[in-house]
Amino acid sequence: MTAIDSFREILQMNRMGQGSGIYSVCSAHETVLKAGMLQAKEDDSIMLIESTPNQVNQDGGYTGMGPQDFVDHVNALAREMRFDSKKILLGGDHLGPHTWQHLPSRDAMDRAKVLVREYVKAGYQKIHLDASMFLADDTGDRAKPLSDEIVAAELPSFVHRPSRPGKKSEEIIRSRYMLSVLKFPSLAAPDKKAIPE
Repeated sequence: MTAIDSFREILQMNRMGQGSGIYSVCSAHETVLKAGMLQAKEDDSIMLIESTPNQVNQDGGYTGMGPQDFVDHVNALAREMRFDSKKILLGGDHLGPHTWQHLPSRDAMDRAKVLVREYVKAGYQKIHLDASMFLADDTGDRAKPLSDEIVAAELPSFVHRPSRPGKKSEEIIRSRYMLSVLKFPSLAAPDKKAIPE
């Protein structure tokens, strides 16, 4: 069973009221990641490791790592700890234009699309999209959340419907990705056939 399959099983058990859950380690610090691996070994569970766009992005983030660098870092630690890398689920947390809020919306969203593609290309499977923040040229009361209409208009630009010979889109998505969308869970439903480029 893959890490994404285990994660889906945990979600299903939780929805059925069986009190199942998982912790998420959102750190690039070696000591924290090693401790998480030790705990996952003890629990005989998968390990969900997430990074945010501020930590890890195509420009290096504050860790100095791009998505592939972070995956390589995690895999090197897993080898050192003798932790099965197949039990690691990598998640991109709040992927979107957050890091580039100071830019006009078109520039920030273009960078966010590159960010999502880089995360997926590096092997992240749990993708949490978030376009809910004000960007430099967005209008409105910044003391209030960005309107659902603006957020909903931006999110589809992150995803497309793949066409791969011999496989239906939904099979690819169910087997390889978990897509969650802040505020718009219906966009993440398995029948929506959405996958980052």
